[in-house]
Amino acid sequence: MRGGRETGLALLALFVSVAARAGMTPFPSAAELSGYVEVSTGAGIAVDLKYSGVDNFTGEDLYGDFNDCYLRPEAAEMIRRAAAFLQDERPGWSLVLYDCLRPLSVQRRLWAKVKGTAREPFVADPKKKSMHNYGLAVDLSLLDEEGRPVDMGTPYDYFSYRSETLREGSLVRRGKLTPGQVENRRLLRKVMRQAGFLRVPFEWWHFNAMTRRRAQRLYRPLK
Repeated sequence: MRGGRETGLALLALFVSVAARAGMTPFPSAAELSGYVEVSTGAGIAVDLKYSGVDNFTGEDLYGDFNDCYLRPEAAEMIRRAAAFLQDERPGWSLVLYDCLRPLSVQRRLWAKVKGTAREPFVADPKKKSMHNYGLAVDLSLLDEEGRPVDMGTPYDYFSYRSETLREGSLVRRGKLTPGQVENRRLLRKVMRQAGFLRVPFEWWHFNAMTRRRAQRLYRPLK
């Protein structure tokens, strides 16, 4: 039995070493995920973590085997409420979650990609932490009754003024967004606000479950 345990530990160490060299984030241990809950698909919720693949602004798989949505329990319950509110507004539609809990190790890699560029305001400095690092933020969009992405005017992680929520009126007047695209964004904001989330003005897809000050008082980030 002792030999089996030692072999298992050796294999785990080998995986961590290979993952580190490949630039991937090893899946957090059960101890590290204590205090978080997995947000399951179904009941108006879909999960498509963009950093667990190459369909993101870096073009790299940053999560490796870390491909499930984990949040603090209160944030997970708020997502379930938002999905229920969406069903009331648009029966058959779903929330699709693009990013949830994000390790600080990934935050550092994202920051390295944008530091000193025009994209820097869209990524939190890891020294200050992102609300994603606490499991208290979610990036998401909408799927229609056929499971198709709803048109929000820009893709996810589109680092441009067109992603800002406060400019939507002027963007429509200038022909940069359509009224239908803004209506879809407002629907997302409505159900998330009803569930208790706070919006982020720079990104139509990003919502926080509480203020940063409260998060820092109650929790520690995932390293």
